[in-house]
Amino acid sequence: MLQHRLRARRFGKRAVSWLGIVVVLVALYLAIKVAGAVLKLVMWALVLLGLYWFLAPYMGLPPLF
Repeated sequence: MLQHRLRARRFGKRAVSWLGIVVVLVALYLAIKVAGAVLKLVMWALVLLGLYWFLAPYMGLPPLF
């Protein structure tokens, strides 16, 4: 009877640890995807800012700084 309870507890802990590992892996994957999207948006903002900084004097627009 006692051995049966110990096996059940071990299995329960093992199942939770596998679930935790899966959750951590999915969260890590999503964090990498979100970080990539944010970096892509920052790079596009820098490109647009650079284009404006370079072309604004030629087009008669006010400078940024």
